[in-house]
Amino acid sequence: MKKITEVKLWVDGSEVKTWNERPFEGNFNMSTGPHTLKVRAVDKDGASNEREIRIGVNVAWDWSPSPTPTITPIPSPVLIPTLFLSPTPIISPTVTVSP
Repeated sequence: MKKITEVKLWVDGSEVKTWNERPFEGNFNMSTGPHTLKVRAVDKDGASNEREIRIGVNVAWDWSPSPTPTITPIPSPVLIPTLFLSPTPIISPTVTVSP
């Protein structure tokens, strides 16, 4: 195994620490919730390898917040006037002409 010359740590995509000598350790404050940690090690020849894991701080590593319900307004009834037409018989006068 070749000598490791550099180790970098990312938390949730942001680089937070670079070590150039042993010991490769540290203490970090993290907020409650799930986090992604990525570590990359580089050896004296420049070869590198990295690993990524998910952890949970005070929650499970795969925790996600419950969805917040949203209130969907119910439309109030709208009165639409309706006109009903019914046919009515038309009475035509009858004219009779007699001689």
